Amino acid sequence: MAKQTLLISDIKRLEEHHSALNGLWGCFARIKAKSGARPKQATVEEMFRRHLNARDVIYDLFREAIDKYNFQIPVVDM
Repeated sequence: MAKQTLLISDIKRLEEHHSALNGLWGCFARIKAKSGARPKQATVEEMFRRHLNARDVIYDLFREAIDKYNFQIPVVDM
């Protein structure tokens, strides 16, 4: 929540200094990105179960970041 608070104050500061940006925060506040778009049964595990090669594809594409930051790719019971 702290990052959101910083974002709000930063955008409001921008609005104060650049009149062309007045109302910018209002635009951000109305965004409901993907809100309710994913069905409840669409869990990470279920998505991997439906697309068995996804795990390997994701690892191949993002191997460097996965290894660097020690991200864990979910293990799915087949």
